[in-house]
Amino acid sequence: MTINQINDQETEELSGERLDSSNTTRKKLVLIDGHAIIHRAFHAVPETLTTSKGENVNATFGFTSMLIKALLEEKPDYIAMTFDRPSPTFRHEQFTEYKAQRPTLPDNIRPQFTRIHEVVEAFGIPIYEKDGFEADDVLGTLSVQANQQGVDTIIYTGDMDTLQLVNEHVVVKVAKRGISEITEYDEEGVKARYGFEPDKLPDYKGLVGDKSDNIPGVPGIGEKTASKLIAEYGSLENVLTHLDEIKPKEQKLLREYSEQAKQSKFLATIVLDVPVQLDLEACRPEHMNRDKVLAIFRELEFRTMVEKVLSLFRQLGIPSAGEDSETSNGYERERAHKEEVREKAEPIPGQEEDLLLAPPVGVVPIMTPPPPPADDAEVILTDAIAKKATYKAGQGEEQVKDEEGKPAISDGPEQLNLFGSNEPGQEVVRRLRLPSLGGTPGEPQGTPIHIADENMVKATNTMVVNSEDSLQVLIKSMYDAGAFALDTETTSDDPWHADLVGISISMAAGEAYYIPVGHIHTIENQPPGTQLAKAYILEKIRQV
Repeated sequence: MTINQINDQETEELSGERLDSSNTTRKKLVLIDGHAIIHRAFHAVPETLTTSKGENVNATFGFTSMLIKALLEEKPDYIAMTFDRPSPTFRHEQFTEYKAQRPTLPDNIRPQFTRIHEVVEAFGIPIYEKDGFEADDVLGTLSVQANQQGVDTIIYTGDMDTLQLVNEHVVVKVAKRGISEITEYDEEGVKARYGFEPDKLPDYKGLVGDKSDNIPGVPGIGEKTASKLIAEYGSLENVLTHLDEIKPKEQKLLREYSEQAKQSKFLATIVLDVPVQLDLEACRPEHMNRDKVLAIFRELEFRTMVEKVLSLFRQLGIPSAGEDSETSNGYERERAHKEEVREKAEPIPGQEEDLLLAPPVGVVPIMTPPPPPADDAEVILTDAIAKKATYKAGQGEEQVKDEEGKPAISDGPEQLNLFGSNEPGQEVVRRLRLPSLGGTPGEPQGTPIHIADENMVKATNTMVVNSEDSLQVLIKSMYDAGAFALDTETTSDDPWHADLVGISISMAAGEAYYIPVGHIHTIENQPPGTQLAKAYILEKIRQV
């Protein structure tokens, strides 16, 4: 029903419904246009993204990333997925050239449809599809049924056709640039873009057509003219009824192609009565299978998504499907153990004071370690306890530090690889400076380790900033320095699907600070170290 067809009584009823809805909290349904998002993801994430077995997973990765993001951000009460069917639709029967110009699917995307269905199944999300209809028709039908049940709808898609579904209780979010840039359209947003109400879009496309769907429209009628006509007359039918009032050029075109315009509007109109039934209970996100999700993430090697999906599980209060599932329970067990150890640990005398008052140059495991020093590199260790600082290069042998200051080799603390276990000889960890635990005669407590020979190849003293106090010290140092260098560590060189891992900052040669941001509990169950919340870190750094 169009705006012009609503009589005064219906308008009053609609106004009353709006008043009532503003006083009550309506639940939220997220509908995802599966095929549209898959295609966006395929072209947004490089095809070179494969598993160690050579399986292409770029579309699967991008789709899954968007799905998790939507669940985390929207916090929906219900979620459902729609897909196109491979069979022809009623539009193909009406117009044989409908979408006939579209190229065939790339070979690399076809197998990923099966994978994506497996992901959706693991997430417990019901799929709605119907032979003879497109996903857009199913989206429209489900949104109408949701409104009838008092539920608002948010549609995630890459297809602008669905903007005609926007109303007081339906919002459409369109993935514009790949899958990272989302534009939200409510009623005002559609009006601002086109100059008329959302439900007039089929009338508009009846005039301008749609090249992506091979809908012809009226040749010679452009977007500007079409928008003006629809805004003035309200519908395609009214435009055709008032041809005598239109400029001669457009009038001639509309008389010649009037039937084609009507057919184009028909093809562009989303059906709202597809024979499907929305089952809200089946759409609850709590139905997702935790163990299946983690299992398929392991199979697809989506390690960077583990922490995000664990956060989603916690948000939804989803328990493990099996008591003996190490994959799903190991993360929480390790987290609880670390908290217990932290609570029971006795503070080291003088350590807190040293860390807060000493210049912010400290020793910690370096995330991107330098190569091990040569055997003849001389280092003066002024603290007896600090002499236990080690270089580990995987040889498995130990050396006691001699009087000439040669470094000792031992099984010192080892920084875990971010996404997997260490392999002998591949990761080297260097400790450059530590607060002393007890001090030695003649030296104050907290004396650092220093590189003695300034003429030797300079090493970089690096401090890991993982507490509010140390971050405050760093921020102040950045202010005082007036200039600094900043670099980011990410999970990929490709910005489209990279996650932030850490931030590196330096204000002088030989001095560096590393802020862990996105270290995660790997799927092999290796724990991340202590780190501050990303939002907190970014807020503080932005102030500089």
